[in-house]
Amino acid sequence: MIRSCIATAAVIMLLFSPAAADDGKLLVSSNVKGKVYVNGIYMGNTGELLTGLPAGKAKLKVIAEGHEPYEKEITIGDGGLSKYEVELKALKGDSSEGAKETEPVGGGNSGAAEGLVKKQPAKPDDKKPDESSGDKKEETGPPTKDDVKTASKDKDSEQLIEILKNAKSEYKIKLMAASALLRLKKDEGEEAIESEVNGDFKKAPKAFIDVSPLFEGKKLIKTERLIMILKTKSAQFDSFEELVAGYVALCTLERRRQKKVADKEKAEDRFGKGWRGRRRGFRRANRQKNKMDNLNEDERKNHDCMKRITDFLKKAGRSKDKDLAALAKFLMKKADDRINPGS
Repeated sequence: MIRSCIATAAVIMLLFSPAAADDGKLLVSSNVKGKVYVNGIYMGNTGELLTGLPAGKAKLKVIAEGHEPYEKEITIGDGGLSKYEVELKALKGDSSEGAKETEPVGGGNSGAAEGLVKKQPAKPDDKKPDESSGDKKEETGPPTKDDVKTASKDKDSEQLIEILKNAKSEYKIKLMAASALLRLKKDEGEEAIESEVNGDFKKAPKAFIDVSPLFEGKKLIKTERLIMILKTKSAQFDSFEELVAGYVALCTLERRRQKKVADKEKAEDRFGKGWRGRRRGFRRANRQKNKMDNLNEDERKNHDCMKRITDFLKKAGRSKDKDLAALAKFLMKKADDRINPGS
């Protein structure tokens, strides 16, 4: 009875103590507009007043297109307003500085982007130096998102293939070009994406996946945190990075599910045999029952996450961005083939 009263009092103190209240307010100012993440969860944009945050130490992350991600450990005051001013550095060689969109982009690692297509050898120049005309063509920079969007709008498949095969193209640019070709029903687009799907997008740069709140680096976060994030507005699947992250997350959850099923079958087999007789046998049986209950709960949570991600992918398949929608439908089909083989 005394223990029960103490426990009840402790819960009441915890619930109504200032530290437990979500009264923290945060205002993040930046030199460019970006997305604000607190403890891996998207809370809003820079320049906006973010409320209802838990007081105490937290991990702040700010992401803006064409700029390096900013990370810092901050302290959110209880009831007061915490202000932080950050300055994001532009990515080297990025031509999208000052872009209007706030969609995060992948890193500028063009070497890692070779996963979509093989590097094409440079063709030797047949002309001798003295035969060349005075009008020497200036060397152009790497293709940009605008180049892909223009070629996609004009249905210029030849230009899209050139961008796809260009060794200077960043990983995201190649993926966008491949998605546009996929929409135009060109084999080059499907083959390029198929190659990445078969490798679970392991050739994607770390920064490409890391912009998703579902991942830390290239590792999927734990199921409990994943459920919380999937219930918030931070999981949108409205960018090429988040689509890829969603597909990889779905495949990872399927592997987790298969392992849980195997563990559950072992536990059921042992529990079915049971232990009769002495007290020790009953204890072992009780432990095994608790283990089965935990496995059932883990399986339920895993299934919930997979269903939510599947719903997000289906929603992305109806996106106004036709290239993004084409990629979403393709990834959804591949995920279904992997999860339900032969169906």
